[in-house]
Amino acid sequence: MLIDLGAVVVGKTKTTQFALGERPTADYVDQLAPFNPRGDGYQHPQGSSCGTGASVASYEWLDFGTGSDTGGSTSMPIYTSFTSRLATFLNATTETINTNSSFNAYSNTTEGISAYLGLTYSNITNYDQYRLLAQPFKQQYESKFGKSPYWNPVTRARWSRGVSLPPSSYESATAHYKLFQQWFRSILTPSCEEALVLYPMGPGTEDYRDTYVKEPTAIFASGYPGTVMSVLAELPDYTVPIGERVYYSRVTERNETLPVTIGIVGGKGCDGMLVDLVVGLVEEGVGFVGEVRTGSRMY
Repeated sequence: MLIDLGAVVVGKTKTTQFALGERPTADYVDQLAPFNPRGDGYQHPQGSSCGTGASVASYEWLDFGTGSDTGGSTSMPIYTSFTSRLATFLNATTETINTNSSFNAYSNTTEGISAYLGLTYSNITNYDQYRLLAQPFKQQYESKFGKSPYWNPVTRARWSRGVSLPPSSYESATAHYKLFQQWFRSILTPSCEEALVLYPMGPGTEDYRDTYVKEPTAIFASGYPGTVMSVLAELPDYTVPIGERVYYSRVTERNETLPVTIGIVGGKGCDGMLVDLVVGLVEEGVGFVGEVRTGSRMY
C-alpha cells in the first residue's frame, strides 16, 4: 500500500530477535544492536523495532519507518505543561482518574489492576509465541539442518516458559485481558470525541547500552505498565516528543540531552484522529519545542 502511494523503500532495519525485547550488551549474539544516536550515542536503543527508531533519528532523508508493537520526577513538569496546553488546544478539561477504584467497581474485584493483570501479558505471549511461531519454526529448522536453531537469551527464556505453560494459565490470562479491555474502552475511551488517555512514556533517563544485567527473565510487562495499556485494550497509541532532559554522560563526560515523550491513547477506530491531532499540535506550536531533528539532540 505504501509503495502504491509513492513511498520508496530504501532498506530493512534490524529488530530484536523475534521482536522480543533485548539489551545490547547481554542479548545480541549473532548481530550488533543498532546504535541510538541521541545523547552520547551509547544509550539503549530499546526494542523491538530499535533499527527503525535509530534510523529515523539518524538520517534526515528518511521520512518515516515502520515497526512492530508487540506491548520520573524530573520529567513531571514537562508532562504537566504539555497536558495543560493540550487541554487548552482542544477546549477540554483534564481529569486524574483513580484507575484502580474505577476498575474494581467495573469488575467487581478488590485487588486493583496491577494485581488483577499480574502475568497476563507474559502468559499470553509466552504461550502463543511458542506454539504459533517457535514450535513450527523449530520443526522446520531441524528437518532441514538436523539440529536445533540458536535462540538469543531472551527468546530462550520466554519460549522455555511458554512450552511448559498449561492451557489453564493461558485461558485465565485471556479472560483477564478481555475484561480489562472492556473496562478501558467503555470507561476511559468510549469514543474519539469524549476522551484521550495520556501517560508518561519516556522520561529521558540514562540507560547505557554497555551495562551488564542479570540473566533475562521470561516475565515481561507484569502488572500494569503504561506501555501495555493500548496493547491489551487494542487501541491506537501515539508517542510524541515534548521536551528534553539534561544529564551528565559518563561516556562523553559532559552534559547531554535525551528525549522526554508522552503517550496518547485514543478510542477504538481513532487512529486517524490521533494523527490529525498531532499534526494540528505541530502546526499550532502546542506542546512542542520545535522541529524534531536527527542526531544527538532532538532540537
